[in-house]
This record gives sequence, structure tokens and C-alpha cells, in this order.
Amino acid sequence: MNYYLTCINPEQNKHRFYSMTVQDGLFGNFYLVRHWGRIGTKGRYLSQGFDTLDEVENQIDRLLRIRKRHGYCLKTSIEDKMG
Repeated sequence: MNYYLTCINPEQNKHRFYSMTVQDGLFGNFYLVRHWGRIGTKGRYLSQGFDTLDEVENQIDRLLRIRKRHGYCLKTSIEDKMG
């Protein structure tokens, strides 16, 4: 699962991105890797571990709601671009 969101508002000089990727851990766990920042920069990363995929999906849903409240729009799933 991969998500890419943007928040672009030229009047406020706001050009931001936020992405989330789920990765498998070595011991049957999962990691949610978040990457955010101003479009065109390296941005920042945060990796968060979870025991089950359901926990990861709940966190993704929560983060999507928060980002959308802050003006972000889901551009497309990265998987859509690849397949």
C-alpha cells in the first residue's frame, strides 16, 4: 500500500507532499514509512512499527483523515502508476 498526497495553494506559498508506504518487517511485523515536506526538497522520514496489518491500516486511515482536514488531496496510489 502506497499513498501520495499533496497540498498546493500558491496564494499561501504552500507546496507540500505527504506519502505513506507499508513495508514488511523481518519478523512478521509491518512498518509504516511516512515521508513529507515541501515539493522539490528531500523532506523528512518517519518509520513506525506495527504487529499486524490491521493496526497499520487503522493508522493510515487516521492519518488520511488528518491530512485531508489540513487541505491535502490524495493524488493517486503509487501502485496505480506502476500497474
